[in-house]
Amino acid sequence: MNKILTFHSNNEKPKTDCKNKIALLYNPCDGYHLAEWISFNDNDEFEGFYSFKGNRFSDNFYTLWAILPDFLEN
Repeated sequence: MNKILTFHSNNEKPKTDCKNKIALLYNPCDGYHLAEWISFNDNDEFEGFYSFKGNRFSDNFYTLWAILPDFLEN
């Protein structure tokens, strides 16, 4: 099964349909990172990507991001 990832620049913010999804972040210095939590505030505005440890990835840490397909989340 093939899936296509759509990468977005770091100035494009995820929409609320990305809640409960896992994102793949790209950093040109050290490669790819998983963001296992995508945070939105009470007004459904994007707040940030977080690692499984709960550490926030700063906006200038990554240059690209993509939402992983659902079948990879399980």
